[in-house]
This record gives sequence, C-alpha cells and structure tokens, in this order.
Amino acid sequence: MSILTAGNFSEFIRGEEYAMVAFVAPSAECGISCKALAAEFSAAATHLKPSNVSFAKVDATQEPQLSHRYNVQAYPTLLFFIHGHPPKTYSLLRNR
Repeated sequence: MSILTAGNFSEFIRGEEYAMVAFVAPSAECGISCKALAAEFSAAATHLKPSNVSFAKVDATQEPQLSHRYNVQAYPTLLFFIHGHPPKTYSLLRNR
C-alpha cells in the first residue's frame, strides 16, 4: 500500500489504471472509524494485489491541501480513481 503526499499524489494517480485512496486522520478526529477501516483496507489491498487496483492512503492531518482539493470533509473517506480522472466517492460496503 502506498502512502501519498502532495509531492507524489498526482504522479501516483496518473500512473495507475484503478486506484482506491483512503483519506484518514489518524488522530482523535477519526478514531474508531479509521481504525476499523484500516484492517479491512489492508486486507482488500492484499487480496486484490494481483489485480490492477492499487491501494493508497493519505494522512489528511499532514496533507490538508489534498483533502481540500477533493472536498474531503469527513474521515475516513474512500475515493476511487479510474485512469487518473476525477474520483468517485466509494460508499459501498467497507468489509470483505
């Protein structure tokens, strides 16, 4: 799983056919929700490793400009990018 910052985000998104990106806030403002997602997100990344879906996460407390760019207002938020195009918010099941 990749860790994205303002410095590598655009290059990563442009270079991946499909990318699922989790915007998280490891501090108290996300709490249980981010911790619950972390295990499932990691398991999905491992399970789908042979596929063409890449997984990454953004620490929104360290990269607020990325959260602002994609209008992320709550944590965790999952965004799905296809061929680098503007993302779709993923709001379906968040478990295996």
